[in-house]
Amino acid sequence: HRIRLVHRHYPLDNACNPTLDKPFHRNACRYAAIAWCAEQLGRFWETNDFLYANRGTTLTATQVARAVEIDPGKLAGCLSGDEVARAIDEDLTAGRNAGVRGTPTFVIDGKIYSGGIPADAIPPE
Repeated sequence: HRIRLVHRHYPLDNACNPTLDKPFHRNACRYAAIAWCAEQLGRFWETNDFLYANRGTTLTATQVARAVEIDPGKLAGCLSGDEVARAIDEDLTAGRNAGVRGTPTFVIDGKIYSGGIPADAIPPE
């Protein structure tokens, strides 16, 4: 069996997620943008891991860039562009259309699993 993992951004932050009427995960929209830009610069997983390890703190893009060894100027350039907001919005729309309500959510063969993947969701080899 082959498994393909696709990461989509679904920040639970009303700053960019219109399904929320109040703050829930503050900074999640900004961190999703940083992670998306890090992906464009070849450092997504390192950035993702760093952001999750430091959740609950407020980090600047420069702090993240230095921690994951990204050029801060390149990250800032990406963050100031229009493409990043469009990409996050596309992921939010895809999530809403798939029935995502929170994170983490996994979609396997069209079935939605919130919070984790049950053992019986993945067929044995």
